[in-house]
Amino acid sequence: MTVSITESDYQTLWQPQSLSPNSAPNSAMEVIKISTQWGQGQQQWFNLRQMDLLIQDYVFHQDLQVVRIEASPGCLEFGFQVLGGSYAARLPGESFIQDGPMPSRSLREHGGERVLQVDIHLESATLLSSFLPDQALSLPLRNLIERPGGQPFIHRGVTTVAMQLALRQLLDCPYQDIMGSMYRESKCWELIALKLEQLLAPQRIPPSPLTADDVDRIYAAQQILRQNWQQPPSLLRLARQVGLNDYKLKQGYRQVFGTTAFKDLWHYRMEQAAHLLLQGQYSIQEVALMVGYAKSSNFAAAFRQRFGLRPKEYQRQGGTKSV
Repeated sequence: MTVSITESDYQTLWQPQSLSPNSAPNSAMEVIKISTQWGQGQQQWFNLRQMDLLIQDYVFHQDLQVVRIEASPGCLEFGFQVLGGSYAARLPGESFIQDGPMPSRSLREHGGERVLQVDIHLESATLLSSFLPDQALSLPLRNLIERPGGQPFIHRGVTTVAMQLALRQLLDCPYQDIMGSMYRESKCWELIALKLEQLLAPQRIPPSPLTADDVDRIYAAQQILRQNWQQPPSLLRLARQVGLNDYKLKQGYRQVFGTTAFKDLWHYRMEQAAHLLLQGQYSIQEVALMVGYAKSSNFAAAFRQRFGLRPKEYQRQGGTKSV
């Protein structure tokens, strides 16, 4: 069963922990844990120079629909989805840059799925320009730093092998106290540099700018696909439902989510399949049919591509995955 709550109620599910200096040798600014009634896991905040580092590692007991009533003011954020999907509709293996106001929308947490995410928040986008003179800034960087018209900036892409290595080193920080802070800060800048390198890749064709209304409509399209994941509309019909032409929807969806609409839907279907398998109420053949596969062998191959395990192995291991 899915529980629907407001975003303010969602925040109350997280309980700040009192830390003494001796109990926080890794210089955590704050540790916030999920109320045990709702799940297990925590958020760790590290206060570094000119940036904050947030490491989230948690599992909710049940599905949550989080209703955001007001648009979020946002901040300059570099994020890396290591495991699971986040309630902001990011997919495993995605990396992103975003800045500026994010539209109001419903968000989702999937029960039983471990989420591991690393977010880096810079105090200001202008901090990036201090590394280069203004005339050396490329157009994508200028759009990120200046954000003409105050429009939100969104870039999504894959987490590259180099990013994965830096993330693993960051998560397994071997130092404490001041050395730990220095080490984490260096890894944060490394990840920012790798993400900006991806943004500035010469083969990447700069997408046409999206307005805040465009972004809201694209998020609405994703919600429609997820609500109708067993019988989704065609791309043309979906575009009409949200008031965009099909080209704008196709290009904008890739710009906002870093993937195509139906690749995103495939990921979501696989997540639903994993959830159904862990419930133990259905056979593998039944789950395969529910997510659109007539042959269980084809489903098993797709599931392994997504999770690295065959459905039976996933059930046997209780859905656990290594970082």
